[in-house]
Amino acid sequence: MSEDPDFDMEVVEDDELDELGADGASSSEETVRSDAGNPEKGYSSDRRAQNQDSTTTQKGPIPSNPSNKEDGEARRFGPFTLDVPEEWRAERQGKVKQLFTRGKQPTYAEDGVPVINQECIYWNDWHFGNLRFLDREEAKDWPEKYFPKKDDIILNSTGQGTLGRAQVYPDEERRAVDSHVTILRTTDDLNPYFHRYFLESNLGQALLYSMCVNGSTGQIELSKTRLDLMPVPIPPLPEQRKIASVLYAVDQAIQKTEAIIEQAEKIRDGVINGLFEIDGVEKVSSPDYNSPRFQSILSRREETWEESERERWEAAGEKRSIDSTKYTSPLGLGKKRLPELPDDWEWVPLDLFVAYDIDYRGKTPPYSDAGVPVISSGNLQEGKVVFEDPRYVSPSTYDEWLDRGVPREGDLIVTTEAPVGKVALYPEGKYLPTRRIIVLRTVGVDNRYLKAAMNHPAVQNYLATQSRGTTVPRILKDYLLRTPIPFPPQKEHDQITEVLKHLDAKLGKERSAQSRLKRLKTGLMQDLLTGKVRTADKAIDVLDEVVEHG
Repeated sequence: MSEDPDFDMEVVEDDELDELGADGASSSEETVRSDAGNPEKGYSSDRRAQNQDSTTTQKGPIPSNPSNKEDGEARRFGPFTLDVPEEWRAERQGKVKQLFTRGKQPTYAEDGVPVINQECIYWNDWHFGNLRFLDREEAKDWPEKYFPKKDDIILNSTGQGTLGRAQVYPDEERRAVDSHVTILRTTDDLNPYFHRYFLESNLGQALLYSMCVNGSTGQIELSKTRLDLMPVPIPPLPEQRKIASVLYAVDQAIQKTEAIIEQAEKIRDGVINGLFEIDGVEKVSSPDYNSPRFQSILSRREETWEESERERWEAAGEKRSIDSTKYTSPLGLGKKRLPELPDDWEWVPLDLFVAYDIDYRGKTPPYSDAGVPVISSGNLQEGKVVFEDPRYVSPSTYDEWLDRGVPREGDLIVTTEAPVGKVALYPEGKYLPTRRIIVLRTVGVDNRYLKAAMNHPAVQNYLATQSRGTTVPRILKDYLLRTPIPFPPQKEHDQITEVLKHLDAKLGKERSAQSRLKRLKTGLMQDLLTGKVRTADKAIDVLDEVVEHG
């Protein structure tokens, strides 16, 4: 896939596109330059220049835009230049519109006419489960323009992170739109799926956020006037349909993968959640640790503590003898009335399994631009550690700070603040654990099972009730270690763990496939929607869904 698109934008204000604001775009992916205020270019840095309704068409290279192709067409929209292939057009959206209108703020009712709001519109699909309702009598007074028609583009119009999401209205169902949503109805020049994919692309999002947004961070909204002025490429309609069909097919593959992931997650959650009901409760006492099974766990617990303590001081570069008096026995259960368990199961405190806790809470290291990634509570998402916006410490900082224990792959991570009770397994590699998490080294239980058990509603309820603080809930370490864990006989424990292991492997495989498909889609949008790669002469089956919409 290409790294640089064929669109070249010259921007009025340097700070408007410091970050393009969508889908991981950066200035290296979209060529963004500013010739504002340069008298030789005839541009003004005043935003009013951006709103001039003058456009010029010029074949071949424009002096101020040396990257234009000899055989292409470049159109200048005020300070912006949009470079397209010779067979394509470029127009302001206002030139191809039938209707651009924001919705109206309704008085919501329990039932009535469905109302589309921003929570209904995501890039992956419509989420009509989030519809709200307008009183039917009030709806009779609403103008028809607030009710979208099939093939309209429905565009989220307020709020950082939500503004700019768009979908094609899929049917003839009568629904209204609220004041945070905009209806875009264009002429037959634009296939709605092509238009929607352009809006999703890095360039489309960059243009929306740089040209069409009013307000400050967190309080932004689309300007309908500026939306009219935003340029859009217009290939011949057959080529639009081919481009839309390719991207639609990738979207369908992504949605199928997401459905598999969702189903596997439901099965995984049900493995524990379905084992016992939480309606009946019984009074429980701390377990009898004299049984051979518990004696074995306690013996391994102390051995692992000594081993981890020795590892800690070695990592810190200190030679110390291990002070065995610092080893502590397990704490008792933090709650005495708990749901009934199946026969031969029993409630035990989390601390029974915790041989060593690695706790770097309260320490914020000096960050660097590269080096060793940091793990904090924000990195725990959907039961795994992710690094969407990673922070780093230098290798020297890592060596200096690692004085409270050395985490290992497979250790259990638990968030203790903002929010409480998220769990994940420590990933392979070198990382520095920091604020709002604690890393637990366990014995006598598989951490896949322990992670699932801690997600059981009864356990999550305990963690919630033991948390303190209104603005930022947090749990003290002793209360965390007293967390009641449902503990099955060894045979059932092993069977459950095998099922969880299989599901985790399946989820990992499907999530990797999902990531690959999303990267493929980003690359295809960058190439196809800019004309960098042409589809006009390619044998591409146009999907019925795309033809149906224009």
